[in-house]
Amino acid sequence: MRFLAAPFVLTLLLASAKVHAQVADAPDAIVPPRVIRAVPAEPPAPPSHPVRVVLELVIDETGRVTDARVVQSGGELDAAALEAARHLEFDPARRGGAPVPAVIRYAYDFEPPEEDEPPQASPPEASPPVAPFPAPTPPAPTPTTAVDAEAPSSREPLEFEATATVEAPPREVTRRRVDATIIRKAAGTRGDVLRTVELLPGVGRSYGDPILRGAAPHESKTFLNGTPVPFLYHFGGLTSFVSPHLVERVELYPGNFSVRYGRSTGGVVEVKLRDPDAERLRAIVDLNFIDSSAFVETPLGERAGIAAAVRRSNIDFFFENFVPEDAYSVLAAPVYLDYQAIAKIDLGHDFALRLLGYGSRDAIELFLDEALDDPYFAGGIGGLIEYHRAGVELEAQKPWYTLRLGATLGWIRIEQRIGEFWQEVSGPEVP
Repeated sequence: MRFLAAPFVLTLLLASAKVHAQVADAPDAIVPPRVIRAVPAEPPAPPSHPVRVVLELVIDETGRVTDARVVQSGGELDAAALEAARHLEFDPARRGGAPVPAVIRYAYDFEPPEEDEPPQASPPEASPPVAPFPAPTPPAPTPTTAVDAEAPSSREPLEFEATATVEAPPREVTRRRVDATIIRKAAGTRGDVLRTVELLPGVGRSYGDPILRGAAPHESKTFLNGTPVPFLYHFGGLTSFVSPHLVERVELYPGNFSVRYGRSTGGVVEVKLRDPDAERLRAIVDLNFIDSSAFVETPLGERAGIAAAVRRSNIDFFFENFVPEDAYSVLAAPVYLDYQAIAKIDLGHDFALRLLGYGSRDAIELFLDEALDDPYFAGGIGGLIEYHRAGVELEAQKPWYTLRLGATLGWIRIEQRIGEFWQEVSGPEVP
C-alpha cells in the first residue's frame, strides 16, 4: 500500500493572512511551516480504492502538532491519519524571521496495494523447471510536502442529495372516487348520489343496476361499507337503496380491482357511509310523487351520535287511489322500502365503535282493470326480494397503521308467484 501525505489549501497564522509559499527578504515576510519528520499512517487494512483524509493541524512555535481534527473524512482511515499526524515534526512558520503558531491543512492519501505479477510458466522444453524469483517489493515512497491554496483535489467525491415526496401508486389500475358533497349537485340525479355512477366513464345505463365495462348487471358487485349487497337500485332503477344524506363517497372500480372484493366479471361499486353528526340535531322530510323519505341525526352525549333514514315508494298509493281504472288495462307498479341506521361511539385512544343496521324490500304489484278469468293466473302475479342486515365495526386510527374489524349478519327472502305457482327462498346469511 502506498500513501501520500501533503499539507494543502490554507495556512492560517494568528493574523489570519493569506499564505504564499515563498521566502521574502521583507521584515514581515511569512514563511509556512515545513515538514522535517514525516510519519506514515498505518491503516488497519489496505483500502480497496484510493482514499484521501484531510486534517486541520495546529502547529505551535516549536513545530509540534498540538491539535488535529478531520476536515474530509476517509471512513475507517481517519483514526490512522490522526495518530500519524500527532507525531509529525515541522520547522515552525515564521514571520519576520520569528517563529509563530500556524494552522494548516494536511492530507494523507491512501492507495490500494499494487498486485504482484504472476510467475511465468517455464517452457515445456526446459528441464528441469526453475521456480521464478519473487518480484522485489518496491520501496516505500518518500513523503512529500506541498502547499496549495487554489483548487481542491480532483479525488474529492462529488456528492448530491435530494428529497422527494411522492404519492404511493394506487392498488387498482382504475379507481374513480366521487364525494357526496360534489355529486349531490350533479344534474339529472334527483338528489340521489348513487345515480351519478351512471355518469362516470365506463358505465352504461340499464333498467336496473348499471352496466360496467359491458358486463351484465348481475356480473358486477355492489358493496356497502365493505359488505356486499344484492343490488344498487330498487326495481326499475328509480332510486338507490340507501339515503343520500348518509353517503360520504362512492368509489367505482370498472375492472382490475383488488382481490378483497372477490371474483367478478364486471366491476365494483363501493358505497361509504358517513359518521353521524355528534354536535347538532338535524331532521329532513321529503314528500313527492315517487316516494316519501325521512332522515334524522342527533348526538348521544359527548362522544356518540346516531343517524337513521327510511323511505317508501308512493307510486302504488297514487295509482290505487287517484288514477281512474279505465286509464290502464294492466299496470305493474314497483313497491319498495329501505331503511338505514348507524351509530358511532368514540372509545378514546383513537378507537371507535360503529353499529350499523339496514335493509331493503322490493315488490311488484299488478293493477288490472278487470279480473283475469284465466285459471293459471288465479291468486295474482307478483315477486318480492328483501334483505335485512346488522353489523358491528371496530376501528383504530394510529399514525403508523389503521385497524378495522367487523362482522355482519343478515336475513334474505326471495319470492315469486304466478297464479298457482309459488316459490320462496329465505333464511339467514353471512355476507
